[in-house]
Amino acid sequence: MGQRLTVWLGGLLALLLLLSLIPFVTAVTLPRTDLPQLDTGNVTYCEINTCDLQNSLGLKIRDISVSENEFEATISIELVNEKRWDGEREAWMQFRTKTGVLIEMAKGEMILNDKTATLELSFTGSIAELNDLQWFLGL
Repeated sequence: MGQRLTVWLGGLLALLLLLSLIPFVTAVTLPRTDLPQLDTGNVTYCEINTCDLQNSLGLKIRDISVSENEFEATISIELVNEKRWDGEREAWMQFRTKTGVLIEMAKGEMILNDKTATLELSFTGSIAELNDLQWFLGL
């Protein structure tokens, strides 16, 4: 009789604990998946060197790598996702000369997971040309 009572109490306790997860999921986990998308009519740009945590998503740049093939240069940006957003979002990049003349714009899909975000963009020039330009990230 005592063993049956223990099994029933254990099952009841497990059910109560499962039900207590519902408020946690609705209050903590679901808002992370409501990732605000890029407002194409009002994009905020920041220079890539000073972009940490000043952007609307609170992302911090961890690493930037550039590779080149015969047609384009590919820029891969890894960001720290401190607010733990989850999903995909479009991001833009402007490449400007030191005097502010717009040379090219690029669009890429940023993939955000629990800890990091990755963004890949293409530039139609070479790495040497990229080094002479200022980069502005639009989130």
